Amino acid sequence: MANTECTANVFITWLTPRQFQQMNRTEGVGTRYSICRIVSVRCEGVKLDAAYGYASKYGVAGFGSAPLGLNAFDVEGSRLERVNQLAVWDELARETTLGENGVQLLQNVLEDEGLRAAVEGQLSKSAMDDGCNPVELFDVDRTTAAHHQRRSQPYVLAIHPNTARRLKLSKRAGVSALSGTREANVLAYLVRDAKQPPGRVGLDQTIRSAIGLPRAGEALGNVRLTPIRLTMGQWIKDKLSWIGGRRYLLLRVYPPDPPDIEKSLCRLADGDITSLGTEPGGRVLLLAGDLEEATINRESVQALSLTESMAAIRQGHMRATWAARYPDAAKLLAIEGENDLRAVWVDKDMRDRLHLRIGDVVLVRRSLPNAFLSQLLDFGVTLLALTLALDRILPHSPWLSVSIGVATTTAVMIARLRSRLG
Repeated sequence: MANTECTANVFITWLTPRQFQQMNRTEGVGTRYSICRIVSVRCEGVKLDAAYGYASKYGVAGFGSAPLGLNAFDVEGSRLERVNQLAVWDELARETTLGENGVQLLQNVLEDEGLRAAVEGQLSKSAMDDGCNPVELFDVDRTTAAHHQRRSQPYVLAIHPNTARRLKLSKRAGVSALSGTREANVLAYLVRDAKQPPGRVGLDQTIRSAIGLPRAGEALGNVRLTPIRLTMGQWIKDKLSWIGGRRYLLLRVYPPDPPDIEKSLCRLADGDITSLGTEPGGRVLLLAGDLEEATINRESVQALSLTESMAAIRQGHMRATWAARYPDAAKLLAIEGENDLRAVWVDKDMRDRLHLRIGDVVLVRRSLPNAFLSQLLDFGVTLLALTLALDRILPHSPWLSVSIGVATTTAVMIARLRSRLG
């Protein structure tokens, strides 16, 4: 029974993705058992974000007004009566009158399928809800080049249309995976693919690295999916950013150096700023999924640059000297070699507003209003000259001259904004 006031001492089994998939099959997940997500877990003093457990799809056996607890489990704070399994069978024998005691009932059940069905029927009648909320996990496959071409986005999730409809997924989804002590989350764009098996999803390599899943192997892991909804304001801004042209980068969050602490800015490598289509000192948007609220947190922040060599030195320095203060994502998520994401350095106040921790990932794109304003300053003289010229050509239609000038200049600015994407 789910109870936040109890502490149970149990064993934790650490499984590879392949082992976890095999255990799900042998436990009968989907037919007899569901997977539940358990929070507030500590292993030898180390806090885990979450762990998975198996819960019977039939509920728990109830005797009287409450279930019985097994005394084989060490549970602190439980108010349930605790007995051994023989006492449970004795109680079943008394309720069903199919045996004089638990030992005889067990023997009869093993020998007679009819008696077994009768006992199962009695257990079903008295079953109680265990209070656990099951989660659905999906096996992970790789994506293909066709998936990226269909979405025109680099970070995609391939899923069967019926599965997306059942989970009420729209264009985006939050993807979560347990990796060691961390439950890592990332935003992904949906690609509906009827060839995708219903119980499996495709994730591109960058997303797998972001949440600590293997790059290669027979089993790539399991993820759970969360629908993401945009507010009306976010939807409008998203459409405007598409018109003006955009490119997303998925980056790993790291703490800044002391001079950047408590400042509304972030640091990016020069190459990343160019890829985003902006300039050092321009503003970028940081977007992080809030899976509890099923929405996206976003913050606009000034982006300052680091050379590629400086970025590599800073990242290496952090791993070498700040290990005691800050987690290393490569070690935390078991990412091998140099396959991790590039970095963005963000202050703690900004991380808190985005609900991010060091080692989490964030989507970054340029801020369209800032980029558009910069272009407007550059093209202000052009707009004025064009309007004056049109006023001479159309002397009796000043508003038409202004409208043509504004429309032409806006189209040129949008074309220039889109061409600046690296």
